[in-house]
Amino acid sequence: MTAVPSFRKYPLPRLNYASAGANLTMVCQPEGLPVAVKRWLFNDFAMVTSPRVRLLAGGDLFIAPVTAADQGWYTCEARNELGSDQSQGELRVLSGLRFREIATTDQALVAHPAVLRCSADTDAMLDVTYDWYLNDVPVDVGQNPRYRTGWNERRGYLFIEPVTFGEAGNYTCVARSPVDRIQTSSQLFVTGPPNPPSAPTVIPRVDNPYLVTLRWMDGAPNGMDSIRQRIEAITNHLPHWTVLADGIFPVRAISSFTVRREMDLDVTLQPWNSYKFRLSVGNTFGLSAPSSPSLSYDVPMAPPSRSPYGIIGTGGRTGELVITWVTVQPFEQNGPGIGYRVQYSKDLNTTGNHPEVTVSGERSRIVIRVDGSSVKQKVSYQVQVAAFNTAGQGPWSDIITVEPTDDAISLAPSNVRAEPFNSTAVRVTWHQMFNLSVALPRMSGYRVKYWRRDWDQEEAWLLPVAPSENSALIKGLDVFTEYFISVMAVTAAGTGLESEPYIARTYRSEPRAFPMGVRVRIRNWNTVHVDWRGVMTGPQEEPIEGYKIRYWRQGEDIKEAKDVVLPRTLLYRDLDATLGGLTPGESYNLRILAYSRGGDGRMSSPLWKFRMG
Repeated sequence: MTAVPSFRKYPLPRLNYASAGANLTMVCQPEGLPVAVKRWLFNDFAMVTSPRVRLLAGGDLFIAPVTAADQGWYTCEARNELGSDQSQGELRVLSGLRFREIATTDQALVAHPAVLRCSADTDAMLDVTYDWYLNDVPVDVGQNPRYRTGWNERRGYLFIEPVTFGEAGNYTCVARSPVDRIQTSSQLFVTGPPNPPSAPTVIPRVDNPYLVTLRWMDGAPNGMDSIRQRIEAITNHLPHWTVLADGIFPVRAISSFTVRREMDLDVTLQPWNSYKFRLSVGNTFGLSAPSSPSLSYDVPMAPPSRSPYGIIGTGGRTGELVITWVTVQPFEQNGPGIGYRVQYSKDLNTTGNHPEVTVSGERSRIVIRVDGSSVKQKVSYQVQVAAFNTAGQGPWSDIITVEPTDDAISLAPSNVRAEPFNSTAVRVTWHQMFNLSVALPRMSGYRVKYWRRDWDQEEAWLLPVAPSENSALIKGLDVFTEYFISVMAVTAAGTGLESEPYIARTYRSEPRAFPMGVRVRIRNWNTVHVDWRGVMTGPQEEPIEGYKIRYWRQGEDIKEAKDVVLPRTLLYRDLDATLGGLTPGESYNLRILAYSRGGDGRMSSPLWKFRMG
């Protein structure tokens, strides 16, 4: 079967576009048998080939690179022994893509905005699109809320806010038009506070087991070596992280081939406490997150290092001295077997042995029988108290003088009330004694006595209060626990009568979970929009009453933070709020927490940092 050549099925496109500098292949594909011989014409003249303009083996025309001189009419002519046919198309050469602005190697501070610039120009009739790649992996702007692209002349820009260490790497911007494609690459380095160090190893000093050396391995420096250390500790008696040291300390390198470090902690540890330590390191960009806790270090026991305080005595009934004191807190007892020695005499400054009474346990009151005639004759007694444990006795307290009972108060404070303040505190109120119509001796204050309902009253704690006050906040109580509370007046002669015990119960626990999914978006020059996911409470927690947005300037202590209180009744379904009145150009830290009658819950993590424009 034979046929005349024909372009009816596959003609040349009537209009072709090519970008200057690009490569172009024009296909000539006629039908016919026997196979036609192909010839190209340019503007009706025979095509002159060159290293730039070549005929391919199949008869197609290849131009590389395209120049403006190649614009015109192209004709492909096909001929065999039966006849010939031709097809013609126009080529228009457009300006090629070229970068007007390209990304350069840049450095960004973690938790701050980062901008990667990319902008290309081309022929006005062509559209340009942009794609970004991080380490050759496409950046999906729609799936990551920290990424966004620009608009108008900045539509090729890539904005990252806030940038994390995970966004560091090699970025490639690819600009595309219908006829061209160019790309450029740059490196983004993210600097910031160091990564957390490893959990510290605790090494007791050979010469003093109450001093330790900490050893750790540094995390990634993130642009600058660490120069600052913050040491925190938690003990079996104080279950909250407390800063022991914060600053620039002498740090030794264990080996020049590793990042292992050690430093001497020049803080005397409390005996008979089990310590865990954690470490944060800092550079000029800020402080790292804390390390994991160390293994427990048990400090050896020792005699008590402090004496009881708040000692008060009264003549009591005839022939009695009533002595009360504030007991040594568990974390300061320094060993097991706590007890107290009470020494009394008409003059404790004289040499020789003085009468002494010993009580065991957490008792804070003792009645001592003395010669009744001494009390009647208004003879004063001197009293001092010391704590002891199985390791020995601690220091004696200051000496107090117990006056005769003439100035003792025979009345108790009235209208004593107690209400829960949060899950670990109760507020107590009473009527002032000096408002009474009866004459009273000169008062030196009040004593608030409190003990758990399931305790013996002898184990009660005492809280001293100034005489001008008619309320007190009792802290450090157990969660959701009932306490007996009574109040007594105090004069130089001792304590008066106790009020009737009032029963109060602390609230259930504060929210234990913290808000998650926190997002901060800049609205304008001094306003941000904040949203988050709420928390659920369990049966041992008080119901949530609302949320607090806590924010403070970077570089300030969190104690300077401001709270925006958002009662739950104002939030409806959506957990979001607008935060205004911020300072342009200032950088802020922000955290969110839930609160209830039990107190403030845990703050959101990680810390959100942002900068106003």
